[in-house]
Amino acid sequence: LKLHVVHSRLRRSFREVGWAPGAPWQWREQHQSMRSPSAWISGSRKEAPHNKSSAFLLLVRNCSPDVLEEVISNLSYDSCDRLLKALDIDGNHLGVVPVPAAVSPASMLTTFWRKKLGQDDASHIPMVKPADLGIVSRTTKKFQGKGGHDPWFGPTAFTVFGERWTLDDFLGAGAFGQSYLATHEPTGHRYVLKFLSRDNDRELQFLQQAPFQVFQHPNVISYVGIIAHIGQSCSSWDPARNIVVMEAVPNGELFDLITAEGTPMTDGTMRRLVHDIINGMAELCKHGITHRDLKPDNLLIDENGQVVIIDLGCANLIQWLQQEVDMSASPDRTPQLKTQDSSKFMREQTSAIGTDLYHAPEHGQKTYDSERADVFTTGILIFLLKQPIPPFHPYFGGLKVLTDEGASASWWAQKEFAQFSGADQLKALINCLWSKDPEKRPSFETLQAAMRADPEVLEAFPALEWLSGQISKPLEYVREIRARRPNLSLKCTGVVEALALYNRGFESHELAFRAANLCGSGTLSAEELARSLQMNNRLITDESVADLMNRYMTKECKEMSLDQYKAMAYAWEFGGRPIVHDVGKMNSRHFAFAPRAPDLKEEIAAFTSQVTDAFKSAGYKVDCVSNAVDSLNFANSTAFTVNMGNQLCQLRVTTFTLEDKLVVQSRRLWGSSVEELLMLQQMNNDLVKVFGARVHLPSALQ
Repeated sequence: LKLHVVHSRLRRSFREVGWAPGAPWQWREQHQSMRSPSAWISGSRKEAPHNKSSAFLLLVRNCSPDVLEEVISNLSYDSCDRLLKALDIDGNHLGVVPVPAAVSPASMLTTFWRKKLGQDDASHIPMVKPADLGIVSRTTKKFQGKGGHDPWFGPTAFTVFGERWTLDDFLGAGAFGQSYLATHEPTGHRYVLKFLSRDNDRELQFLQQAPFQVFQHPNVISYVGIIAHIGQSCSSWDPARNIVVMEAVPNGELFDLITAEGTPMTDGTMRRLVHDIINGMAELCKHGITHRDLKPDNLLIDENGQVVIIDLGCANLIQWLQQEVDMSASPDRTPQLKTQDSSKFMREQTSAIGTDLYHAPEHGQKTYDSERADVFTTGILIFLLKQPIPPFHPYFGGLKVLTDEGASASWWAQKEFAQFSGADQLKALINCLWSKDPEKRPSFETLQAAMRADPEVLEAFPALEWLSGQISKPLEYVREIRARRPNLSLKCTGVVEALALYNRGFESHELAFRAANLCGSGTLSAEELARSLQMNNRLITDESVADLMNRYMTKECKEMSLDQYKAMAYAWEFGGRPIVHDVGKMNSRHFAFAPRAPDLKEEIAAFTSQVTDAFKSAGYKVDCVSNAVDSLNFANSTAFTVNMGNQLCQLRVTTFTLEDKLVVQSRRLWGSSVEELLMLQQMNNDLVKVFGARVHLPSALQ
């Protein structure tokens, strides 16, 4: 009740200064970019009227300390920090200690490598020496080949600065390198290792020069470092000469999302994806970098459902114009389309610089503005999101159909482009990006301003108005991309644990529901629940919360009812024993039980049998594993993999004894953490029935 009073008081206060209430703790004004009071309190939005900001601060300062503390306790950490700074209030005085910004595992690993190299203040990617790389073990059997390529290596354990890594799988190969999936065992985090066979590789040279800051952007691939000249010290890695280490992005290419069966994407979901591409490219261009090979194959979907730009092998640092030589010229071919199938969107091989069907008209000239060429390609990507057909296939006239105003109305009217019927704003945007004259195309910075509905930009480029439209809400977005890619792995790190912790703070699930439902509507949005759970874990995203909620809601529901919330909360209580401990070593979860008899060997055998039976009875496939890395350091250990159907999730499960306790260790190899916890919940409940309540973990695992 006190919370509702505070919320009502804030609503009245905002009305007095001209703000209209929207979703909880979000307020709308004339400009859509002004998403919350904290955004303009911090001075990050130039459009914020000074008089309204001052009036708001005055109203907040006039609140009683009790009301202010109540307000602050229900803000996110970021908003709380900004509000306290704007009011010149010491957060510790109110018992509020804002949490520092989240740091990705890749960034932490880069920091560790820099410290080992004595390069704490370096601004470029760390270069590890071959002496810091060592091989622990390697099998003679190679990984299975893909795409007609034979892998250079098989399962391998190695160390970097004494920390153990494993090569887990072969991902693919290019002309001068191969990529593998690897695990950093101290954290369990997955990375992609690209082994390059040349010392003068274009991507390697680019990474050595590029400012490392650009790789910290959420829409640009995160690089960790380079292990250089590995062929100088030994031949164990032949034919590789250098290793580029980057973060693994789990959900495949934008290509797969575009070509998946299903209804056409809504404009709101398209905008989310397009905004991500523009934001990533704007960050690259801000640091003087252009990509020059943008295509759906080089855009991945991460665990937050965001687009990540990868494959900077054709990228270059530029100042104004980048000189190029056309190395992909080929004799003209007669435009023909033998069958309808041959016009469908298909992957194209990258030539020396870029890919043919994604080239701007000026490609091949001696000099051209490569940023504006990337803008042109962005127009092709937007086209493909709506209609997965290559627009400049020779069958449709190639690039010759373009003018300074883009493509003509008759070109758009072709039957193959039926999806664009009535999409006049979208066609206007694409035509603007497809201007034959590069000078008439907007820059990525201008596109970002159009996304914020900047009036000056929209006056100069009215065709960009589509970018400022509404984006899909988290639940709508999750449902739409899951409909196209059911096996998508969205990041649910900590969501279930945070939900359990949040519910434990209330006497009933109903009270927890009403506390999260700040607007008092009686139905709970993903944004509302995310705000509440972020108080326990600020890494939680609206999309991950929406993904969890969606499992307990019917398709027609846009928000969660009280009964649905109760079902969700109860499902993740783990029989009254929620898993809320830290993940711990090797990114694993541990369950400890007391033995029923003194003979540990007999007990661990019965315990292991009970664990496997629990998974099998739930319908999961269980396969034994020999010589698993997970079990090397434990007594009486047995390891096996557990698979949920349709490759939704795979666990590496190990049972062992430690400090006279029976322990299960589970490590997720792939899939969603929600499926992981569902599998563990069923195992846990079966074990509790036989071995009793769980006990504290052995001290070595805490």
